[in-house]
Order: sequence, then C-alpha cells, then structure tokens
Amino acid sequence: ASALLIFEHLQNKSQAVEFKEAAMASFMSGIIAMDLSEKMKMGRAEEAFICGMLYNLGKLLVICYFPEEYEEIGKQMDEQGTDEGKAVHDVLGISYNQLGMAVSRAWNFPETIVRSLEKPPPGVIDPPKTEHDIMRNLTNYANDLCDVIVKTEETQWSKAITIMADRYQKTVPLQPDQMESLLGSAAEKIHHFSDIVKVDEKSSKLISRLSTHLKTDSQQTKESAPF
Repeated sequence: ASALLIFEHLQNKSQAVEFKEAAMASFMSGIIAMDLSEKMKMGRAEEAFICGMLYNLGKLLVICYFPEEYEEIGKQMDEQGTDEGKAVHDVLGISYNQLGMAVSRAWNFPETIVRSLEKPPPGVIDPPKTEHDIMRNLTNYANDLCDVIVKTEETQWSKAITIMADRYQKTVPLQPDQMESLLGSAAEKIHHFSDIVKVDEKSSKLISRLSTHLKTDSQQTKESAPF
C-alpha cells in the first residue's frame, strides 16, 4: 500500500512522457519480481512486488524533481553516445540506484527494500548468501528483463535473453523459454491492474514492444510446430 501511494504521489508531480514510461517500467518490474518469487517458491510475493516496483525510485525522483539534470542526462546519451549509467554519474555525481537507496533509507524503508536497489557486480552473479542477496538479485533480474524489452531489437532478442540467462544462472536459473513465459504472464497481469495504479498501456513504448514481441514469438512457435 505504501508503494502504491508513493507511485501515485510521484505520478501527480509530472505528466511527462518520460515519467509515464519509467512508471510503467517500474510497475512491470514489480509484476515480474512477484511472479519470480512465486515461481521460486520464496513465499514473499508482495515484498518482491514492492522491491521490484521501487527499483527505479532514483530515476523517478530525478524526472520529477530535477528535470534540468534529467534533460542533460538525455542530451549526453543522444549527442555523445554515452551509456545511461555514465551519463547519470557525470551529471548527478551518483547513480540512480545510489540516489534511490539514500532516499529510501531517509524514508525509513525496511533494509530489504533498501538493499534490493543495489546493483550486483558485472559478470555471472554468485549464488546468494543472505536473504538480502536473494531479493536484490531477483529485483535486478526483473529490472534487467524490462531493459531487454525496451532496448533490444527483435532480431537481437534471443541473444540478449541468452546473455541474461547466463548472467543469472546461479541465482535465478531460468531458461530463455521460461523467461518468455514470465513476460507473457506479466503482460496479462499489467492489463488487469493498469486501471488500479493508473498506468496507460496504450501510450507505453514498453507495452507496445512487449506486445509486438509476444505476437511475433507466438507466430514463430506456430510456424515451427510439427502439426
């Protein structure tokens, strides 16, 4: 309930397209994290949803309260070809994740939520050693899968999710076909809950790309079927 109130509060601060898209990504990340927790039989689905949805808290805050800085980040990415992480650090001096962690601590959020905003090191992620590691890895997985949807062309999709499956093999051991199933389930849930959290599916680039991919994948499956 607290996460949904924050979501609504931030949404009321801006009508920018960028915010709505980031908000949709946050919602989808929460849905995927919730489904993952159920698939892995963690028994913490609601907590996973909140952590997944708040993963982009830092970015949402910058869009709402630091529009000039956010515009400069976008300019560096467009004009200089800088990747988002470096552009954010160049402009803000910290990452979106670090900002989100600092604010969530200031708001006295539980440590599980705060730690779920950490980014794991590059390369193959080691098996989790603590409960915080489990939630952090699950939350990052959900967010990375959303990033694949937005940033990957259809022709590169198989390669992108295979790379992601390899990176998370020791902590979220899902195969590419299971990842596809996870996305299909998330799309259905987003359609069901979109009115509740006031997110607009029709204007979302994320939902459009996901729908296109799921239709393409379904068509390819039918064409390759033996009967």
